[in-house]
Amino acid sequence: MITSYLRGVFSYLDAFSYIRKNSLTRYYWYCGIIGLFILSGLYLLSSLISPHISSYLLSLIDYDSDWAVRVSSFIVKSAIIIFLFIIYKYFVLIATSPLMSKLSEDIESNLDGDFISLPFSFKKAISDIFRSLRLSLRNVFRELTYTLLIFIVGLFPLFTIATTPFIFLVQAYFAGFGNMDFYLERYFNTGKTIEYVRSNKFFAAGNGTPYMLLLAVPVIGVFFAPVLGATSATLEVHKRLNY
Repeated sequence: MITSYLRGVFSYLDAFSYIRKNSLTRYYWYCGIIGLFILSGLYLLSSLISPHISSYLLSLIDYDSDWAVRVSSFIVKSAIIIFLFIIYKYFVLIATSPLMSKLSEDIESNLDGDFISLPFSFKKAISDIFRSLRLSLRNVFRELTYTLLIFIVGLFPLFTIATTPFIFLVQAYFAGFGNMDFYLERYFNTGKTIEYVRSNKFFAAGNGTPYMLLLAVPVIGVFFAPVLGATSATLEVHKRLNY
């Protein structure tokens, strides 16, 4: 359990070295540009909707002092930021899925001479996006449900201290799930993928931990998190399935 989790975390060191040695650093730039567009769009969306939600909440209580407006605005913005951060990784996973699938194929081709990475095609890219979308929709509802349940349990003083770590681990697990699928999609259907990730849940959480921490770093994180996450998952899953 602990060993598998730590393997997921420290596999990022192998991934960083592998990317540098095999001249795959271009993927940092591809994913970074996509991630910045998504981040900018979500920031603009939050800026546009938060004043309206805040005004609506104030209208319900019929109280519009400057203090109430500021507090309401802060609470709404914080809630929206938390929600957008949860779903942000899914936007990144979906939008970068064709690139990360190609990266995973290139890595497997280097690791296994019998596997040949096919040239990029729009048909394959669309297929990757739809598969990632299906799994992401499944996962985001489960993640939000688990997060809400943990938050409710955390309202009891005895469990409050454990709320944040458990919520983070839930988010890390589903991030690792997405990273592992870039390799598993070539061999398993969605049902088998879910079974495999579930049986390797501690590795998935370990893989997702650095991913979430990197995404939390403004701007820089979007360049490194997707590539390192997909690479580390591919290297480890390939090893587990073939040795």
